[in-house]
Amino acid sequence: MAVDGLTLAGIVTEIQILEDGRIERLYQPEDRDLEIRIRLPGRSVRLRISADAGAARLHTVEGERPPSSGDPSPFLALARRRLEGGRVRYIRQVGMERIVRIGVESRSDLGDPEWYDVVVEIMGRHSNIVLVAHEDDEIRGEEGLARGRVVDAIVRVSPGISRHRVVLPGRPYIPPPEQHKIDPREETREGFYRWLGSQGANLTAKDLMGRYQGIGPAAAEEWMHRALKRTSEDNGEAFSQALWAAISQSAAEVSAGRFAPCIAYDGNGTPKVVSGMYLHHWESRGRVVPFKTVNAAVATFYADRMDRAASGLAQSLTAVVRGALSALEHRMARWNEQLQEAAEADQWRRYGELVTAYMHVVPRGAREVTLPDPYSETGATVTVPLDPGLSPADNAQQFFRRYQKLKRTREVVTDHLEQARRDAEYLESVLVALEQADEQELEEIQEELRGQGFLRARRRGGTKPRERRDQAGSPMHFISSEGIDIFVGKNNRQNDELTTKTAHKQDTWLHAQNIPGSHVVIRSREVPPKTLEEAARLAAYYSKARHAGTVAVDYTLVKHVWKPTGARPGFVLYDHQKTVFVPPDPALAERLRADRVPR
Repeated sequence: MAVDGLTLAGIVTEIQILEDGRIERLYQPEDRDLEIRIRLPGRSVRLRISADAGAARLHTVEGERPPSSGDPSPFLALARRRLEGGRVRYIRQVGMERIVRIGVESRSDLGDPEWYDVVVEIMGRHSNIVLVAHEDDEIRGEEGLARGRVVDAIVRVSPGISRHRVVLPGRPYIPPPEQHKIDPREETREGFYRWLGSQGANLTAKDLMGRYQGIGPAAAEEWMHRALKRTSEDNGEAFSQALWAAISQSAAEVSAGRFAPCIAYDGNGTPKVVSGMYLHHWESRGRVVPFKTVNAAVATFYADRMDRAASGLAQSLTAVVRGALSALEHRMARWNEQLQEAAEADQWRRYGELVTAYMHVVPRGAREVTLPDPYSETGATVTVPLDPGLSPADNAQQFFRRYQKLKRTREVVTDHLEQARRDAEYLESVLVALEQADEQELEEIQEELRGQGFLRARRRGGTKPRERRDQAGSPMHFISSEGIDIFVGKNNRQNDELTTKTAHKQDTWLHAQNIPGSHVVIRSREVPPKTLEEAARLAAYYSKARHAGTVAVDYTLVKHVWKPTGARPGFVLYDHQKTVFVPPDPALAERLRADRVPR
């Protein structure tokens, strides 16, 4: 469960003691992490910021210092040069969104004052840390989004990655798209009742998440729980009053800087949720542990999760996959550069055609020639560069040879990029599986990576029988609230087995849209809406977007799903799909889990 906006409000309230502190040193413990050591009177405080897709967060940390960064990354080197020695002047959250501005007043090499925002964007797989240089004085210390130019970002976003929001050095900073939700602190009683009246019966936690900024599944479920605790009805006037009381009380506590942080653990002692408000509704599912500060709760939650993820095989496999992803990204960057160069291919062909058509007027020994443009309706001309040591005919042939070479490069590089994108999607799906895998499933993933060439093949005479290595384990089994079987693959080998061999043609197949995740199959010819929604929530939860507020999930019949020849494990194509938008629901996964295996 990711940090929601309400919890982030508690973090920001607590770390505002860092304002006017001096930045002593910056570190980059992980590729997508930044740690800032800030000096206050008599002590130093370390602030950890992470843009990791599965663990994006912001909080203070204690204990050992991060290891020396060695050769700093370009981002760290630039951030050190701009920020070290500067003063933290303000720390502001954007409404109750998961965006925080840390304003720093620094000095240039010439001693002139410079202002920057370190913009922390906690948005699941789109999380980022962006250093923005101010271009005006109006926003310093004010509420709202940052304005200025990007100095650098810990995750650069090129036009090839996103056409809607480019985050590159020198480009204007474009804030994340607005969600058009209401800050619960700005909600009015009249506005709430008007909205509630338009919702009809059967209000859900998802509806609350869709209306209010910063409210994740746990907070929305807690509001519903508190309202239901005051009345036995789940609608009607008494429930409306109780729900308004729960929302307005939470909003007032946030405004006053009062929080009741906690971590919720399931029955196995696994940390499932961290929150800035006490989660009474989790007490029936496991154990809720209160904390004195929101920062301590968040730091403990992620430290526990990372300790679990760092166990032996999981750690080594994760390192292998991340290394392969990093190598792919470097190759893709190089290929993109080649593709940009090859974009000039048509220009050289045009030069060749012009020189051939007007060869009788091209002077020998010229360095350039201006010729009429036959495609222009206004009589425009084209200046063609020439090699004075070649004849006009040889110049034309050279242009055509250059065109053919660039054209071949474009074709080859385009194919390389397409395959690299698919490989990257595959590796991302393996990371999602590793996050959820137990010991046996880790061994399955290890064999899968061997089979795909990302790990060395096992030596002959290995200790494990071949039959076990080649066999995919059983997918997770759930039973919907209407008694219908739902199966969820835990890794790519299980996804393949479930979708292409186990599932029936008339079963319903689901998958999170355009992101790595598990294959989900509903074992039924007729699927009621409630079961479809529950399966979609499972597909959202067992995907890379499991920490997002809402996830798009596609569904279609299994007969419309197929695996291309030679595709990586878990990769399929499908059509005739429809899409639903649902929140990931870990509580639902625990409630519907069954012990049976598919027949």
